[in-house]
Amino acid sequence: MKALVVMAVLVIILPLCFIRSVETLERTPVTYMMLKWEKYDAFLAAAGKCFEGIWNNAHPERPIRICYEAVGGRYNMKLNTRAVANTLPDIFVVQDYIHYAKKGLLLDLTPYIERNQDDDFLGQVPPMIIDSLKLDGKLHALPSSLGTEVMYYNRRLFRQAGVPYPDETWDWSRMLDAAHRLTVRDGRGRVCQYGMMVGMSWIQFLQYNGADVWSKDLNRCIIDSKESREAMQFLLDLAYRHGVAPEPPESGMNEGTPEFIQERVAMFIGNRWHTAFFRNAKNLDWAVAPLPRSFTGLRRARASFYVLAIHAETPHPDIAYAFLKYLAGPEQNREFVSQGVAIPMCNPAHYDEVWSDLPEEAGAIRAYQLTMQDAISRYDRSFVHPELKLEVWRWRAKSIMGQCIKQRITVPEAFAQLERALQSDLESARAGPPCILPSRKSMLVISVVTVLVLVLWLKNLRKRLERSSSLS
Repeated sequence: MKALVVMAVLVIILPLCFIRSVETLERTPVTYMMLKWEKYDAFLAAAGKCFEGIWNNAHPERPIRICYEAVGGRYNMKLNTRAVANTLPDIFVVQDYIHYAKKGLLLDLTPYIERNQDDDFLGQVPPMIIDSLKLDGKLHALPSSLGTEVMYYNRRLFRQAGVPYPDETWDWSRMLDAAHRLTVRDGRGRVCQYGMMVGMSWIQFLQYNGADVWSKDLNRCIIDSKESREAMQFLLDLAYRHGVAPEPPESGMNEGTPEFIQERVAMFIGNRWHTAFFRNAKNLDWAVAPLPRSFTGLRRARASFYVLAIHAETPHPDIAYAFLKYLAGPEQNREFVSQGVAIPMCNPAHYDEVWSDLPEEAGAIRAYQLTMQDAISRYDRSFVHPELKLEVWRWRAKSIMGQCIKQRITVPEAFAQLERALQSDLESARAGPPCILPSRKSMLVISVVTVLVLVLWLKNLRKRLERSSSLS
């Protein structure tokens, strides 16, 4: 009897454990996908939950449930797969922005901006960044987490070597001279401390010197230029000729964080997000200086940022737009700045007004201000051609420039090959898929075979008819 009672209670209670509240079931799911990085994940997940609370308090009749997904390696490939399967999240970081916008995969934000009168919100963002995200006059994304390159330096190592700290008067020549004096070798001649390290990719280094990839009319590849060859040769000479920097990896980009923290590098050209790591390093006496001017007199670093977009087929675009604006808004930007992973998303002239009051930022404000004056957008048209997929550029760059970085071909040979290849890729893209037509000889063979097959078929049909008539 007791067993029966227990079983009856279990039958009643157990199903209740799996029943969700009506409120939870009725919530509209809003999904967003970002690049996985430890310095962003916790904050972005918290930002989603914070917006969820804000929206639900303001719209109790239409509650939402925010779902965050952080993707690690091969983000672009996974995003492309989901685009093909039509399973894109409501909001996501898009790397190949131009291609996605041209394919109609991104929601046009222009009518939502006009409807909500958000022109003032966009006016706080540097115009070059907003302009780079416009396609045919329409805006399909918002920028977030702005950063750019500066010169990090170890003050203790500079003092030991008797080298003056870098300032805004420095250029590449003075940087190279300091790197020689800051490079330390052991008794066997092996380097135990490098004078400097470059944490930007080789293409950024070319643009740093004023080089472009495409002409202004986007009809010609012009990467094989004096500015490109000069910058690339200088970058390689730092390692192979002067021995003041580590050999660059095949990908052309060094992260550099461990080397600088372990004081194996005295100077390091890196992005703002490196600050988040250097702050946590104990006993590391570091500071920030503007980028030294290149041979062409520029400190033309990139203005890098996350490109946040909305899927064009999202079932709730108004909620997605409100969430997108929240993620790209000033509150999150201030948080990124205070964490050391971004700089203010505003005109450099207003840095003093919005920069967090942090002890190591005294020299950083001026450094970022000077660099941003010469900065170019991460999606500058001279870099990413709107008619070529990002994968095409990356594959060409890796296959050809990787050989140059390995010293298997010279710098002039590499750029000559790369320019020809990219120009050919552009012409092929404009020509469309090849139309394969048979030659005259092939057409003659096909005609003869067709006639023979038809004759044999007719003979066979005639025999079958005669056989049929004889049987009848």
